[in-house]
Amino acid sequence: MKEDIIYYLHTYIPYRERKLNGEDDNSYKLIQFKYGNIFAIEEYRHKLINNKLIKNLLQQDNIAIACVPSHNPKNEESSIHTLADIICEELGFINASKCCNRVKLIDKLSTGGKRNKEIHLNSIKIINQQLIQNKTVLLIDDIATTGNSMNACQDLLKKNGAKYVYKLVLAHTPKYKE
Repeated sequence: MKEDIIYYLHTYIPYRERKLNGEDDNSYKLIQFKYGNIFAIEEYRHKLINNKLIKNLLQQDNIAIACVPSHNPKNEESSIHTLADIICEELGFINASKCCNRVKLIDKLSTGGKRNKEIHLNSIKIINQQLIQNKTVLLIDDIATTGNSMNACQDLLKKNGAKYVYKLVLAHTPKYKE
């Protein structure tokens, strides 16, 4: 397991490409997940508990799960938080899903918001530090395109006491172009 890479379950094909090339099952499931579809959440729960990274983490003590926050500070609940809650309860991980707290609204990345790491570092704060201090943290998100939001959260978690931070996204967007 390496902290410097982002692990992912599958690729995500953006709508503009699916419109040209046809629907992709994994991308469709991810969109259903983002909209809170209970069957999609359950499918990702199953994929996560059978994931090699999570199985390796189960061999350790004091594992916490944190989530990359939404672009909007008012969106405190999302499907990724629901999934984290379920995984924590099922596997006995520490629920630090809301430790990465967006304190400043940023433009939505999927609709053209700037994707640089500094924007995330300046708009996210760590709360409830005791949940992550001296812990191994699994940082999860639904989609990673550049990875900058995950990398910013990893930096903030480590700066605030996390021992290790491993990053896992449900899907990554391949071949992203600015």
